[in-house]
Amino acid sequence: MKNIKRLQNSIFNIAIISFLLLFAFSCQDEEEEQLFEGNVTERLSNREQELKSALLEAENGWKMLYFTDAAKYGGFTILMDFKADNTVTMTSDIATGTADVMTSEYEIKLGNTVKLSFVTKNHIHRLQDNVNPGALYGTGYQGSGEFYYYGRDGEDIVFKSVRDVEAEKIIFTKATKKDWNEIVADNLAIAQHLEQGPDDSVFTNLIITKDNKQTIYPYEFNSLLRYVTMSGMNSEEVIIDKSFGVVYTPEGLNLYPALELDGVVMDSFQYDEQEDQFVYTSGGVTAVLGFSDQPASVSDDVYDIGKIFDGFGYNPGWGSNPLTSPGYYQLVDQVNTNLATATEYTFEGRVELYTVPNDEGYVTLYANISGFWGAFNFTSKIEDNKYYLEYVGPGNGNGSFFEPFVGPLLNFFGSSEGLYYTSEGSFKSSGSNYSNSACTFTSAESPNIRLYGLWF
Repeated sequence: MKNIKRLQNSIFNIAIISFLLLFAFSCQDEEEEQLFEGNVTERLSNREQELKSALLEAENGWKMLYFTDAAKYGGFTILMDFKADNTVTMTSDIATGTADVMTSEYEIKLGNTVKLSFVTKNHIHRLQDNVNPGALYGTGYQGSGEFYYYGRDGEDIVFKSVRDVEAEKIIFTKATKKDWNEIVADNLAIAQHLEQGPDDSVFTNLIITKDNKQTIYPYEFNSLLRYVTMSGMNSEEVIIDKSFGVVYTPEGLNLYPALELDGVVMDSFQYDEQEDQFVYTSGGVTAVLGFSDQPASVSDDVYDIGKIFDGFGYNPGWGSNPLTSPGYYQLVDQVNTNLATATEYTFEGRVELYTVPNDEGYVTLYANISGFWGAFNFTSKIEDNKYYLEYVGPGNGNGSFFEPFVGPLLNFFGSSEGLYYTSEGSFKSSGSNYSNSACTFTSAESPNIRLYGLWF
C-alpha cells in the first residue's frame, strides 16, 4: 500500500509540474508574440516614414523605367514628382501625344509590407488600361498602379510590382530639370525614326559587319509593343530567332535583354541623324539597325506567277493588313489629288492584275475608279527573282480616260527595277479571312510602296 500511495503522489507531483511548466511557456509565448507584433508595427511605421522621406527628397522628382513584362513589351519612361500633400505630378513617353503633365493622388499603404499606391488616374495607369488598340485590346500592357517598397540602393529607391512580384526590381532614379524639359519629347522623337512612315522602306534589317564580313538579319518592329523579333541565318549559316524590347532614349535605343549575335553583345544603339539609322560600334564591330533599300534575301516565290497563280486582287473593302504599307496609301492619295484637278471621280485603291498574257501578249492591270474599271496593259518577265512589268498603254476606253491621273499607280507596277514578290500564306485582314493564297508586291525602285492582296 505504501508503494501505491508513493506512486500516486509521484504522478500527482509530475502533473502539477507539467501544468506549471505549460503555464509558464504559455505566458512566455504570449509575451513573445505581443513583443513581436509590436516590433512589426514599429518597423512598418519606420519603413513608411523612410519611403515618404525618400519620395520627397528629390528636388526634381524621380525617373522610373518600367517594363511591365520584359518578355512581351519594351520599356517606358515615367517622370514623377511627389509632394507632401500626397499629390504626384507625372509625364511619360508611353505614347505619342501624351507628354502632357498630369497631377493625381498617391498613398503609402501598410499591410504585410509597405506599398506605394497611385490611387487616381495618371500616366502610369495608361499601362493598366484595357482599352487599347489592336493586340492590346482587353489586356493592356498588364501594368500595375501599386508597388512594394524594397528599400534603398544608394540614392535609388527599389520597388517590385504588386501585380508580378516575380518580375525584376523597379528602380526609381533621381530626375533632373533637363529630364522634365527634354527627355519625353526627345524619346518620342527617337520613336518616330524607328516607326515606319509613308516614305520609309518596308524592309528593316540589322546589318552586322565583323572582320570585313557582313551578316544581314531581317527584323520586324512592333511599335505598339516596342518589341523586335528577328529570324535569319547567322555567319555560320545557322538559323536563329531572337526577340527583345526597346527603350527610347534621347540618344537612341537601349535593348532589353541585350542582343547577342555572331559573338557580339549589343545593348544600345545610337541614332545617326545623317543616315537615319541606329548604329552600334565596339571593338571593330559595327551594327546598323534600320530601314533598307532591299530585303535581306530575295524569295524565289515569284516563279509561281502565271503558273500556279494568275489573278491578283486588292480591295480595301476586305479590311486592312499591315503588309500594305503607308506608302501605298500615300500613292492612292496622290492619284485622288490628280483626279480632283479635272474630274469628280475617286480611287479607293482597288486593283486587279491578270498575269497570264492575253492574245496580244499583255498582262492587264485594272483599277476601279468610282465603279469604272480602267484597263492598262504591260509586258512582263521574271528576272533575278523579281517581277518586271513594262507599261504599254491603256487597254480600254476607261483606261484612256484615266491614264493622265493614275501615273503613280502605273509607276508602282511598272517599276524600272522590278517588283519583289513574296507568298504570304492564306489571306488575312481586319475585315476578312479567306483560304485564298495571299502575297505582296513591293517596288524595288520605291521600296516604301508594298501592296498585300490575294490570288483568285
